[in-house]
Amino acid sequence: MCGRHKVTIHQLYLQLRSDLSNDRFSCTNEQAIHLGALALRVEYPDISQFVVDSVEHYVAPSLLHGPARTDLHSSLIHKLESLAELSRDDARLQFIQVH
Repeated sequence: MCGRHKVTIHQLYLQLRSDLSNDRFSCTNEQAIHLGALALRVEYPDISQFVVDSVEHYVAPSLLHGPARTDLHSSLIHKLESLAELSRDDARLQFIQVH
């Protein structure tokens, strides 16, 4: 993939991630967790660098205040671990496709 395409894909990813974190589209809790884990995979290629307190930047606010909140961190970590073999570029593309 050429440099311009990578930049365009990254810009699209950033816009869609912003839409997600600002509740500008609706999705199920499962989809929100999957999207959040993909975003975390893009942002934290090394899972050990993941800061649990930063979760609100990767999921819809409605998920932060709903009943799924109690399992949110563990669900995100579990999903993120299942994506460990995914490259950052592939995670970015999947995020765009799922979105």
